Amino acid sequence: LSLYIAETLPSLPYSVLRTTNKNLPVYTDIRNGRTRRLTLVRRIFGNTEELKNELMDYLKSKDVSIRKTTGHIWIKGDRRVDVLKFLNEKGF
Repeated sequence: LSLYIAETLPSLPYSVLRTTNKNLPVYTDIRNGRTRRLTLVRRIFGNTEELKNELMDYLKSKDVSIRKTTGHIWIKGDRRVDVLKFLNEKGF
């Protein structure tokens, strides 16, 4: 698996691995009686802070945070389509 990862991923300081169904691990979370929408990026390896900064620049949003306990990135709002487009452009 590690050889496959090294050959297929671009040379970035982070990587986002696909799920077993070959999908990118980007999810929408709806909370507070369907009034609060969040976007979640999982399966991040490497420099999570760098990915967060690049997402902030790409989305033009300051509402991007890292949950230190899980290493997941949370984005305020339903930005799933934008994040998927960003990750596809990066080669994931």
